[in-house]
Amino acid sequence: MTGPENLDDASRRLARTQRLLIASDFDGTLSPLVERPAEARIVADAVAGITALAASPGTTVVILSGRDLVSLKAVCPAIPGVTLIGSYGAEWPGVIAPLAESDCQTLDALAAALDGIVSVLPGAFVERKTVSAAINVRLSDPDPAAIAIDLAHKAAASFTGLTRHLGRGVVEWSVRPTRKADVLATLRREHNPTLTVALGDDEPDLEAFDRLDEADVRIFVSPSARKGTLAVNTPAEAGRWLASLARLRSEFVGPTGAGCGQTRPATSTIQSSPSSAGSVTSAGA
Repeated sequence: MTGPENLDDASRRLARTQRLLIASDFDGTLSPLVERPAEARIVADAVAGITALAASPGTTVVILSGRDLVSLKAVCPAIPGVTLIGSYGAEWPGVIAPLAESDCQTLDALAAALDGIVSVLPGAFVERKTVSAAINVRLSDPDPAAIAIDLAHKAAASFTGLTRHLGRGVVEWSVRPTRKADVLATLRREHNPTLTVALGDDEPDLEAFDRLDEADVRIFVSPSARKGTLAVNTPAEAGRWLASLARLRSEFVGPTGAGCGQTRPATSTIQSSPSSAGSVTSAGA
């Protein structure tokens, strides 16, 4: 990909575009990774930047997380105009899609198998989420953690119809087939942005980056850069960048969107079926 040479160049292009879509991961991107998921908090600069961007004409902001929606809402403050999507796209706002009994039984059995693996591994734990079960070994010593992950893969292989998601020190299996990449493609079709910027820190985010056009911007929150991405080291730096982008965009679009040459798109009400990435229908702001 040929993209901007640095973040400053990218910021200027994004600030001046007519219709901007911002899609960001949460953990490790807007919030530092922490020992326990419930302790995560979004960095202050990210809140300020996202709040301002969501209020800017011609700008759509989405937080797309592997957390289920209940967990995401518990750690991410409600920000006007910002859409929260959970479970890698399986949970959209206002959508209730209860699991079939067979899916619940599958997840319960998988979680029990994972519990047996982590019971002898200090620092490891299992999360039973709305549509998935995950093993988390971030706090464990690397060698036994690798063994536990291998055992978890073997345990999950005994079940059919699961979708795997790889995170940093976390592996998750969902009974829903949705992926961040599919959700990002849906958002781009529905909002028709002139530019998109996606922010993330792990494999599901990198998969989503592949759905972007050459001119779009990929922000990888990691000390290690990846080909085709612009790297920032930490969520704190990502927050400062978002706040800076908000200031630049405000200078360009102004309070009424005059710089964009058009009014802001209507706020979206997003709907999804249990087995798809979903569709978006416009509603009044």
